[in-house]
Amino acid sequence: MALIKCKDCGHDVSDKASACPNCGCPIEKVPVCGECGQQIPDGVEACPNCGCPTKRIKTVNQEEVEKHKKKNGWIWALAIMLLCLIGGGGYYFYNQSKGDSAEAEKDTSQNDNNSVIADGDYCYKGEWRSSRYAAQPCKVVFTKKDTSLVNCSYTNLKYNSLIPLKGTIHGNELHFVGEINGKQLVIDLKVSSDGNSVIGEGVDNAHSDKAKLNLTKSMVDNTTYSEEGRADSVNSNTDEGEYVAGVLKKGNWAYSNSTDPMTDKVFNAALCMSNESQDICGQRTNLQLYIMHMPSGNNSVFVQIEDGVLRQDKLPMIYFRFDGGKVDTFAVLANGANTHLIPNEKKAKDIINRLKKTKKCAIKVEAQDGGTATYTFNTEGLEWNY
Repeated sequence: MALIKCKDCGHDVSDKASACPNCGCPIEKVPVCGECGQQIPDGVEACPNCGCPTKRIKTVNQEEVEKHKKKNGWIWALAIMLLCLIGGGGYYFYNQSKGDSAEAEKDTSQNDNNSVIADGDYCYKGEWRSSRYAAQPCKVVFTKKDTSLVNCSYTNLKYNSLIPLKGTIHGNELHFVGEINGKQLVIDLKVSSDGNSVIGEGVDNAHSDKAKLNLTKSMVDNTTYSEEGRADSVNSNTDEGEYVAGVLKKGNWAYSNSTDPMTDKVFNAALCMSNESQDICGQRTNLQLYIMHMPSGNNSVFVQIEDGVLRQDKLPMIYFRFDGGKVDTFAVLANGANTHLIPNEKKAKDIINRLKKTKKCAIKVEAQDGGTATYTFNTEGLEWNY
C-alpha cells in the first residue's frame, strides 16, 4: 500500500481507498496498461502504446498517471538531447575535418607557389660526379612558369651532348626525367634557400651510372656561334643543323674549326661519338672518332678515349668494319695515352670515303693492359669535302 495526497484537502490517503477519510472526496481510479503504464481509453482491447492485451489492465489513481507521464517526458527529453549532442558533435567534427583538409590543400598550394625559384629562365652548372667514371662538367637548364617547368634540358659540357627533359617542381624540389638510348635519365635536385645553388642525385640507366650533383646558378647563355666565330641569335636551329658553343651538330656528326693564332690557318674537324662506353684498363669510357683536315691540306683519322690507356708498346693495331662487311686492319701511331692516329694519309683518305658511304661502323681498339674493346658508331650523313 502507498500513500497519496487528496487533491482537495491535501491529506495523506491510501491508494487503495475509494474516498478521502478527511474530506470525503472520492479517489478517482484510472485504467492503465500493466506493461508500460500508459492510460487506457475505454472500449479498447489492447494498449495503444505497447499492444498489451486489456486483460492485463490495472486501475490506479490519477496521481500515479501524472507521475508516469512526467517520467516518460523526461526520458523523451533526454533522448532528444542526446540526439542533438550526437548530431551537433558530428557536424562540428565534419566541418573541422573539412576545414583541416582545405587548410592542408592551401598549405600545399602555398608551398608550390612560395618557392625561392621565381618565374624565369634558369641555368645551373657544375659536375656530374659519377660513381663509376671521371667527373663530367654539366649544366641543367629550365624555365619556371607559374607552377610548371618548361624548356628543360641536361647538357654534358664535355661532349656538348644535350638531353631534353620533362620537369616538375614541388616547393624547392626539382624533378627531371629524360631519355638516353631508350633508357631513363632521372635527376632530382633541391634548391638552396637563396636559390643560388642546387644539390641532388642523377641516375643514368643507359650506362648503369649514379652521380652526385652540386650545381651553381649561372647566367643563362643562349648565345651560339657560327663557323666563323661570330655570335648568332638565341635560336640557331636551321635546316643546316644546330650550332652549340661553336660546334655545328648535324645528324650523327659534329663539325668544328679552329684557327692557328700564329699562322691564321684553319683546322677543320668532324667528330662521331660511339653508341656505348666500354672498359679500357679498368676505366669506363666512350670512343671518339675524329676526322681532321690540316692546314697543309692533308686529312687524318684518329680515335680518342677520355679515360684508360690505349696500347703504347710495339705497333698498335686498329680494326674497322663498315656496314657489316669484312674487317680491315690498320697500323696506328700512339699519340699520348688516349689517342691512336692512322699515320698513312692515303689510308686515312680511304677510310673517310668509306665512312661517307656507310651507315654503321664498328671499331676495335687495343688497350695497354692487353685487352681490347669494340665500339659501334652511327656514321650515316658524314659531310666532308676537304
